[in-house]
Amino acid sequence: MIHAVVIDDEQNSRELLVNMLTNYLQSIEVIGQAGNVADAIRLIRDRSPDLVLLDIEMPGGNGFDVLKAFGSPLPFQVIIISGYNKQIAADASLQFLCKPVDLRELDEMIRSCFPEGK
Repeated sequence: MIHAVVIDDEQNSRELLVNMLTNYLQSIEVIGQAGNVADAIRLIRDRSPDLVLLDIEMPGGNGFDVLKAFGSPLPFQVIIISGYNKQIAADASLQFLCKPVDLRELDEMIRSCFPEGK
């Protein structure tokens, strides 16, 4: 089982993503959600997820501020999910999905993060 957290400032986006993960992807358990940078950092520290699904722009900073709080290498896999330019994530060598998220693409990206399964 892959333990995931969803971090996005838009509640509707979080709910949609959580719904996709819990209802269609059997290998995922969503163990938390956050809507801003401070809550995201606290959530990740408290829950130690395997996977972080992360928006770029949020109150209190951005998704990269969240990642900086955990150093390198990151202790979890990251998929950036944003309406912003894909080049931002490519420049940071991160997995990236554009909003609105396609379930098939999400599943493929999660599988690429965990090729051996979990």
